[in-house]
Amino acid sequence: MGQIADVKVDLAGMEFSSKDLYLVRVQDNFDNSKIENGAVTLTHLSDKRNTFHFTQNSVVSNHSYGSFNGEAVIISPMMDTFENGQIPSGFGQADTWIAGDNNKSMVVPNATLVLPSDAAIPTGVPVITYDRGVTEADTLAARDAAVASFFEKKNAPFYKVGLDSWSGSMSVSQKENEIALTALIGEEKASKVLFGRHSNSYDANIEQALVAQERIEKKIADGVKYWTNGSGVDIEYTETLEVNKRTLSEALKDALESAPSKNAENYYRGKIVEQETKYSADFKNEVSPELIGRKNEIEEKISNLSEERASLQKKGVVNFGEDVLIEGRIRSLGGHLDAVNENISHSEKNIIVPVNLMQPPPLPGMQPPPLPGMQPPPLPGMQPPPLPGIQPPPLPGMQPPPLPGMQPPPLPGMQPPPLPGMQPPPLPGMQPPPLPGMQPPPLPGMQPPPLPGMQPPPLPGMQPPPLPGMQPPPLPGMQPPPLPGMQPPPLPGMQPPPLPGMQPPPLPGMQPPPLPGMQPPPLPGMQPPPLPGMQPPPLQDSKLPKTIDTQNIVDEGKKFQPISKETDTSAILKTSNDVTLVIATNPYQLGRSGIAAGAENKNVASLQNQASTQQSAAGPKSASRGMRR
Repeated sequence: MGQIADVKVDLAGMEFSSKDLYLVRVQDNFDNSKIENGAVTLTHLSDKRNTFHFTQNSVVSNHSYGSFNGEAVIISPMMDTFENGQIPSGFGQADTWIAGDNNKSMVVPNATLVLPSDAAIPTGVPVITYDRGVTEADTLAARDAAVASFFEKKNAPFYKVGLDSWSGSMSVSQKENEIALTALIGEEKASKVLFGRHSNSYDANIEQALVAQERIEKKIADGVKYWTNGSGVDIEYTETLEVNKRTLSEALKDALESAPSKNAENYYRGKIVEQETKYSADFKNEVSPELIGRKNEIEEKISNLSEERASLQKKGVVNFGEDVLIEGRIRSLGGHLDAVNENISHSEKNIIVPVNLMQPPPLPGMQPPPLPGMQPPPLPGMQPPPLPGIQPPPLPGMQPPPLPGMQPPPLPGMQPPPLPGMQPPPLPGMQPPPLPGMQPPPLPGMQPPPLPGMQPPPLPGMQPPPLPGMQPPPLPGMQPPPLPGMQPPPLPGMQPPPLPGMQPPPLPGMQPPPLPGMQPPPLPGMQPPPLPGMQPPPLQDSKLPKTIDTQNIVDEGKKFQPISKETDTSAILKTSNDVTLVIATNPYQLGRSGIAAGAENKNVASLQNQASTQQSAAGPKSASRGMRR
């Protein structure tokens, strides 16, 4: 056996190590026990009981349910016993019981024996002896002291025990025991263990049914036909036997389904086989002929008594006492008839497994066959069949079917359908639909629509529209429009328009127009006109002669010839060297126009004074004629 792990458990508010928990059993002697390899094999002599009872870290004492004055005691580590495959059927400090196998035997490993010193001392296991006392009480006290010395040497706790648990403050609840045993052997095994009294167990029901069966069969063998129940009704033992067989059958079936260990399971199966062999008629889908005969007999008796009573009443000779007696007999027979009918119905239902349907224990690694009416266990990797009205579990990788009124789950990669009144989720890459009264979101790269009363945003590269009452911004490279009452700015290279009442600026290279009442400025190279009432200034060349002979104009030896006829304002002359002169006879014209170009920087005589004199005497026409002469 391998090393057993130490497990900590809480009992009565104290922490215990699993290595400090021991099972203690008291019995009369060890005459029917066998010792081998440090283990003791216990065997029941009675064929009615198959459970072995122990206390935990204590010695059982006498109580209302029995006397325990045995002089022999066996002590074994609890976990060594459980690890040996002997899982308890019931677990408690005052009573922990373990089912034996088909031979009503169990093995107690690493056992220590406590015996009177004058008893036969076995070998192969440790033994603690004690001396008998003068009285039985003294002997029992010496026995308990010897057991206590074992726990003292092991440095393990030792307590007094009552009817259900340790005494006093060390009393342990059933819930505490359930938690502790689950920690010791695991939840699956602990779930099949009873945490309570043995009298409430399947094992107790089986023992009682076996004891009752033996007593009833002895009565029938002795020729006793009836027994009287508490109501004074006579009941045949054959009918009682049928009821007891059904009780035993049901107890064995229930115990087999919840057997905590292989030993217990094999024992219950063996008992079923034993019962089917003993009462074979009940296991062949046949109703016992004795039951049919008994039913007919009772029905006939009831009919005869009913006719007798009716006849006496009709004749009027029946007295009250006799009538009550007949009625009582009819009732008693009716009770018998009900019991017989119940047994017949039980036989027809075939509650106990027929012999030809009983299977031998399964081979190692094989599952046992199912009981009648039970589904076989599923094969490895297979799901068990569903119970009636229950949906089967889904296959691996499959979704279970939806409950009534529920939508099935979506397939992998699919969206679930929307709930009633809800919009379905959008497909991947799609925008969800807008909520009622809401605008849908814009598509990628698109502007969202404007809110009510709002202008939409401009397209990329476009100017937004102006707000109400506002001018739109100018296009790129364009001047914005002028504000109301303002002149627009001039185009590039253009002069702005003049302000109201102002003269426009002159074009490039042009003189600006004179202001109102002002003379315009003279052209380049020209003298400005004289102010009103003023004579124009004379020409600035001092070399010009004061008078000019129009017939022979000579300037520094150069002679000028007239080349065209005179006009009202000027004469055109030509010199001997082909220099052309324009002589103005009008002083004002001369002052504005000056002398014609082409004189090659020569001094030109002014005819101003002479022209003025001639004009004043003879007028412009005479002057011109004089020049022609």
